[in-house]
Amino acid sequence: MIKHITVFFLSLFFVLPSFGQYLTLNWANKLTAPGYDIASEIEIYNNTHIYAIGHLSGMMDFDPSGTYTLPSTGFDYYLAKYTTSNSLSWVVDWSTDMYDVAVDNSGNAYVLGAFSSTLDFDPGVSTVNLSSGSGNDMVIVKMNSSGSFVWAKNMGNTISGSVYPKSIAVDASGNIYVCGYYYYTQDFDPNAGVVNITSAGSDDIFFAKYDNSGNLLWVNSIGSTSSDNAFDITVDNSGNVFIGGYFYGTADFDPGATSATLSSGSSTCGFFAKYSTDGNYVFAKQILGTSSSSVKNIILDNTGNILITGNYAATCDFDPSATTYNITGVSGSSDPFFAKYSATGEFNFVRSFGSNVWIEEIRTIRTDDAGNIYIVGIYTGTMDMDPGAGTVNLTSAVGDGNYSFIARYNDIGNYNWAYQISSNNEMGSMAIDNVYSIYTTGYYGSPIDVDVSGSTYTLTVTGFSFDAYIAKYTQSGIILPLNLISFTGLDLGHAIQLNWITASENNIAYFEILKSEDGINYFVIGKVDAAGFSSEEIEYTFEDDAINPLSEKYYYKLKITDQDGSFIYSNIIQVQHAIDAENVTVYPNPASGHLIIQLSEKPITGKVRFFSMNHQVMPEFEIKDTFLTIDISTWSKGMYFIQYHDSGNNYYSKKFMVE
Repeated sequence: MIKHITVFFLSLFFVLPSFGQYLTLNWANKLTAPGYDIASEIEIYNNTHIYAIGHLSGMMDFDPSGTYTLPSTGFDYYLAKYTTSNSLSWVVDWSTDMYDVAVDNSGNAYVLGAFSSTLDFDPGVSTVNLSSGSGNDMVIVKMNSSGSFVWAKNMGNTISGSVYPKSIAVDASGNIYVCGYYYYTQDFDPNAGVVNITSAGSDDIFFAKYDNSGNLLWVNSIGSTSSDNAFDITVDNSGNVFIGGYFYGTADFDPGATSATLSSGSSTCGFFAKYSTDGNYVFAKQILGTSSSSVKNIILDNTGNILITGNYAATCDFDPSATTYNITGVSGSSDPFFAKYSATGEFNFVRSFGSNVWIEEIRTIRTDDAGNIYIVGIYTGTMDMDPGAGTVNLTSAVGDGNYSFIARYNDIGNYNWAYQISSNNEMGSMAIDNVYSIYTTGYYGSPIDVDVSGSTYTLTVTGFSFDAYIAKYTQSGIILPLNLISFTGLDLGHAIQLNWITASENNIAYFEILKSEDGINYFVIGKVDAAGFSSEEIEYTFEDDAINPLSEKYYYKLKITDQDGSFIYSNIIQVQHAIDAENVTVYPNPASGHLIIQLSEKPITGKVRFFSMNHQVMPEFEIKDTFLTIDISTWSKGMYFIQYHDSGNNYYSKKFMVE
């Protein structure tokens, strides 16, 4: 049964309070062998398991509660699967470099690497040999959720040149996306066919799509006549592809018949670009400055916004539009940054910090369901982690090697908290589950304390070089006993209707509704009392009738507070608002039997949607002429809204009655 609670607009405006967060170590798993050991990447699956890849040399024990060793034949790379409570599920290894892993909805793992010569890629009892060309070949290995080998495919050339893969991603259908760089002519079809691409410069960027059986769907090459690289790739729910990296010189980012060129100036220039699910060019944006820049990571939050990290030197403009947003670094070499853009590449914000020496880098960026931003990385010297007016310095000891940091910022880039792990270590990757637990990987060459809460949990070095580790942290003060199923918005023309459903509530006090017109600055527009305690689904409705007729979109989020004053934020939703304009006429009004929609001029393309007052979404119609007649003889009596969407991506609305 669903209960319905309807609340109308209240005029409340006040400033949001600041709040503190902290991390508690849940567990840490030490992975050690006699030689050089690394845990480099981590991914989470179904909020129940984690997949980690890394490097081992010698015999390594992977089981934190018992003994399960893998012998290394030299410098091997492993893939290990654990439960989120730190129980080993399985582990396999290969005698070559493995850089990245992606996990699909069924728990299949796709491991990306490179090799030369002939190697066996089946870690089980069978043998599946692949042979490279004269240089490096790219390889993708698929392992199922039980750790059994499925297939391995390699891509490259038998004559000259090399392929250097960097990143892998999978979409909801299990299609595989990879990126990196290559030089000379390379064949990216792993099967009997030949699909060659040829570099224009010393190194060019490639990105490719394969199905879940490893068959090539398409491959693209972009770049300049100099050196270019793509470090990271991700994909949205529609299969659109996003890549980030750097280029030097003048690069064409459109792999099709037309061109879309960007120029770097006299140094390398960071970029991020979007392509359709078929590999067609959508846009490319650059981070242009007086010196070098690069984009190392690119991800999407749960509303489709783009987040990137990287490094820059001197002064850089982070707004790719005609507007300028320059920031200047603090160190003499390069400083790390993270920046947020809309799904269409429009600049939202950038945050930067640096130390007084030259080593600082963000290794991974992630977001949670509420839009909070998390980064991990390394630094030396003193670095201020608060990019705002405050100062939160982290300091490493002189001569003590790299220190690691982990930090959190809210969805508009404001500082929440930051912690460091000291003494000769590097934190490389991070994953976040649905209850905001954080999983990190890294390696260390001196004893380190991985408990950042004030207690002590020391990992010692067993090997003669570096040991690897995986750790889990829980966040205190943000996990509330509430299951929010959905949060949606609907344009009613005269108002925006917000709807959210909770599956259960325990000690929840109230919801505050926050609104923004730019996706950055939010203010409170209303408050809704919660049920408090419930095991049933409850539907809440709130109408915002403070609508600017000239505003085309609004952003909303919920602040959910419990009886003890603890709170979290929901995900951010964007609602497109239709403008009431004279170029759309609806008659007769009231109507019965039929309705005519009249446009002032013939559209190139146009779509019409209807909404009823009881939230029912009616069929969608395409309008190709100046008028459209619709049969409404079966429609119920009452008020309806029409939304017209033209080819210029403008929205217009009208309301009418059916009698």
